[in-house]
Amino acid sequence: MRELCSPALPAYDALDPIHVEPLAARLAGACGRGPPHRRRDLQQLTWISRGEGTCEFDGRVHVVKGPVLAVAPPGVVPLFELSPGAEGLVVLALGEALAGLVPPEDMAALARPLVIVPSEGAAGQLAAAFGFLHGEAARCGAGRRSGLLAGYLRIVSLIARAAETAIEAPGGGDAALVGRFQARIEERFTAHDPLEDYAAALGVGLPRLSRACRRVTGKAPLALVHDRLMLEARRGLIFGVMSVSKLSDSLGFSDAAYFSRFFQKRMGVAPSAYRGGRHGG
Repeated sequence: MRELCSPALPAYDALDPIHVEPLAARLAGACGRGPPHRRRDLQQLTWISRGEGTCEFDGRVHVVKGPVLAVAPPGVVPLFELSPGAEGLVVLALGEALAGLVPPEDMAALARPLVIVPSEGAAGQLAAAFGFLHGEAARCGAGRRSGLLAGYLRIVSLIARAAETAIEAPGGGDAALVGRFQARIEERFTAHDPLEDYAAALGVGLPRLSRACRRVTGKAPLALVHDRLMLEARRGLIFGVMSVSKLSDSLGFSDAAYFSRFFQKRMGVAPSAYRGGRHGG
């Protein structure tokens, strides 16, 4: 058996939020063995097209045999031990990018640790989708990023459809709750709802929601709401044409001065400076 090495830390940027590499590149025999890097912002999809072994999510071990897909939400690092010759792909995506890419109704499919054993037909579709994504990742030039995003969304759609065959891994209850919370954020983040309203809409108390968020993402519920606001604010400043005042209104802030303080506290620069390219660290 060969163990997957710890996830690498690719140099992600806003224009390339998805990283794809062959499964063999992560086998300990090829890249050495080391402790897992718990990057809180990475979603990991591990597609095993051929091979067998075990997959461990935070202490619980599943026996796996290809074709099989392991879904690990941000904050959860899966550990694998696989037979020699195992084949497949590993996809890492920035969790921040998913919030604006994946439709809210499908976020739950990515928000809990899962081991998916697909039907024969679904396995063929997943193999084709991962193959397409891998091909786009190897491309250069125009259309590459669109291809990456399209390929990733295709995989997400197949994951959502195959959810009934999935085995929920440890922490799934918390992860499912956080997934519902993130979907709710996507619908309501510009309304600036009190956290108590979010919790009530999800049918839990605020302490329960807070524990789940911290366990799954390492962040408090309010930080997740603020992250979504900041993502939209940065998009508006970089790609939009609205004035800072109009952008502030569109994001639900009561006045532009408060929005500017909110933004500068998190980015280190004022919105106008950020738009001008003088980004903070």
